[in-house]
Amino acid sequence: MKGSWALVTGASAGMGGAIARALAARGVNLLVNARRENRLLDLKDELSCKHGVQVEPLVFNVRDPISGP
Repeated sequence: MKGSWALVTGASAGMGGAIARALAARGVNLLVNARRENRLLDLKDELSCKHGVQVEPLVFNVRDPISGP
């Protein structure tokens, strides 16, 4: 798993945060998603400093539909 990438939704709190932390502890780089940018940026700092993984925050609500052309 080390060096691979995972997408974790709801990563700013609860189970999503716990999953992101568990994966980072195993060396998995992360795309973390949630609605609250400040929490994602804090999580990015925490995980990249503590585990040396790459963390890319993606701020959006997965329940919002994407409107087409």
